[in-house]
Amino acid sequence: MKCLLISGIYRPEIGGPATYLPTLAKALIKQSNQVEVITLKNSSAPAQPEAWPVSYITRDQNLLIRFIKTVILIIRKAKLTESIFSNGLIQETAVALIFINRKSVAKVVGDPVWERARNKGLTKLSINEFNDSKLKINQKFQRWLICWSLNRFDRITCPSLELKSLMQGWGVTKPIEFIPNGVDLISSSSVNKEFDLISVCRLVSWKNLDKLIIHKVSEYVKKLTDYFPNLQLLYMAIDGVPLFAKMIEQKKRRTIGFFVEEVNRKILELYRTELDIDPNINNTNEINYNKVS
Repeated sequence: MKCLLISGIYRPEIGGPATYLPTLAKALIKQSNQVEVITLKNSSAPAQPEAWPVSYITRDQNLLIRFIKTVILIIRKAKLTESIFSNGLIQETAVALIFINRKSVAKVVGDPVWERARNKGLTKLSINEFNDSKLKINQKFQRWLICWSLNRFDRITCPSLELKSLMQGWGVTKPIEFIPNGVDLISSSSVNKEFDLISVCRLVSWKNLDKLIIHKVSEYVKKLTDYFPNLQLLYMAIDGVPLFAKMIEQKKRRTIGFFVEEVNRKILELYRTELDIDPNINNTNEINYNKVS
């Protein structure tokens, strides 16, 4: 079977679809299928060499022109395939499906309307609170558009039962299948265990990393109280995220440190011969850097 895989990002970019699509492509090829990928990339980014064809649309161009180009490319490529899997560019794929009749599956990993509002600072509500709230006119249009787009597909998958329930609440009527995200398991005997927990995700509030950390700390406290049943008092020191002003100060200090290190390196290269002859020249001709402009 010939499969067309579609995503808005692709490796070496960082993100779920950028990792998932190549993994899916390898699995499909291993089962004697043929695959082709359609994705976006920045104009300055090089093409990623793959064992399967990858067609790129330039990301940094007029959105309407990019949308039309993407739809046309999907239609053209889909005519040579039997099925479509979209892990992004959902609206573009949905419009293309008006003109072609192919088996189609969309993978949805979140609420794009809510994420867009959070990223723009328009709401501090949780995903459930946002879906229960009264949306603004533009957000209602975005919700209608994503719902219309998803209903153009034959089937939808998502990694969360909560998200499945939300999509049904949006008005998505096509079958939605819950498929948990998976990873390749590594035998514990082959790994030197350095950490008890590793979490890899975007540093955004809705990933609930704070709850994960609190839960893990609670586990350790429980182990301590079990091991020391007579424990009366426990002091804990937890290093949190610095204030925004402190983060700016640290960033400036790192930037200045980089320039100072670079200047020192160039001076060392320039006067290496003198330094080799007289090692004390560095002390007699000391240079202090109080400010780098």
